[in-house]
Amino acid sequence: MPAVHRFAEFVHELQELEKTSIAAQGPQILDAFARHTRFDKGALYLRDGRGPSLRLAAKSQTCVAPEILAGDSAAQDAVVPSPAVVVPLQSYREAVGLLALSTDEIDDTIDEDLAFVRSAAAFLSTLITNQRLLQETREGDFQLKYRLWELESLYDI
Repeated sequence: MPAVHRFAEFVHELQELEKTSIAAQGPQILDAFARHTRFDKGALYLRDGRGPSLRLAAKSQTCVAPEILAGDSAAQDAVVPSPAVVVPLQSYREAVGLLALSTDEIDDTIDEDLAFVRSAAAFLSTLITNQRLLQETREGDFQLKYRLWELESLYDI
């Protein structure tokens, strides 16, 4: 299968994540990376809203991942098996999360695989950021309508 077609299928599958809740996306994201890349193991860490800390959103069964990967080398060494690729999920200047991927294959990863993962991670970061912004907008709209309803009720009294 040509790389362009394979990448298009991967991006389409990631785009389908918009239909699911943010809380349920972790395992689906990791599963999509396992099916469409050569990395079959890994862990996904996502930031909760605008908070600074990362939480473990998903991990493969054979990956023993720490609860929080703070970015220091000691925490990254605790991921078993050691990740072959650690990709930051960043949209614009906002850090969204971290994706640690590994594989049982002994041969080195090639540049094409890394470019494939980086491109998919960039798309995924933008997708997650947009979904969070949409959720915040909906919550703000609800709050605004609720306040307007309160003011109308007070005016009627």
